[in-house]
Amino acid sequence: TISSGQSTFACPCCSGEVKDTGLTLACSSCEFKLWKKQRGITFTAEQIQKLMNGERIEIHGMISSQKIKYNGILSINKESGKLDCEFLKKKKS
Repeated sequence: TISSGQSTFACPCCSGEVKDTGLTLACSSCEFKLWKKQRGITFTAEQIQKLMNGERIEIHGMISSQKIKYNGILSINKESGKLDCEFLKKKKS
């Protein structure tokens, strides 16, 4: 489990120490910060682990700032330190 204050990961941007602050995972050496709850969803420990290991994760039911639900594939951009989202196209019925 991921507990608050515990060093859990190496930063995907600078390899510095990332600590769990409760609401976020934040690097002590650079500006990297990953909010555990965003886009209307709360990341599971498994999803956080995959993101921090450089993997892409598929998420369904995210909510935009305009309150529109969407699905996408998320990954951490190592240059910007932010989440990138590749939107999934809706299947035609």
